[in-house]
Amino acid sequence: MSRTDDINKRQDQAIKDQEEEIQSLSDQLAKIRTDLADERTVFAFKRTLLAGERNALAWIRTGFSIGSAGFAIGTALKNTSYGHYAFAVALVLLLLAVIAFLYAWVDYLFTVRFLKDQFKEARDGARVSKRRIIWMTCFIGLLLFTVLFAYSMLLL
Repeated sequence: MSRTDDINKRQDQAIKDQEEEIQSLSDQLAKIRTDLADERTVFAFKRTLLAGERNALAWIRTGFSIGSAGFAIGTALKNTSYGHYAFAVALVLLLLAVIAFLYAWVDYLFTVRFLKDQFKEARDGARVSKRRIIWMTCFIGLLLFTVLFAYSMLLL
């Protein structure tokens, strides 16, 4: 074997070693990027869930405003000559408040269902607890009870 062949073999081996090292580093980088992507997916899941909750709370706030306006109109104008019109307006506003509360609840449930379907791989890192949905349902039920109570006060 000549000296040139020996040098060529060493160079080939050095190139092979470098290629293996580059492949190893590339695999490590791919794993790091995959882990970061999974983490970002979990954060996106949580951000979307929180956005859905903020949206539901905005509808609840809107329902309170509409219901309060209806209650105020109904009680302020109850004993006037326009009492029957005031009662009709108050009733419509209270019904709109109920619709806003129900829409908040249904929209929140659709958001949760969408997240469960779209982010299946992220559910291990971030969960939508059933307790959260139960609390939201109880809260909406309490709001509906409050509106019905306000309506019964208008009738008195």
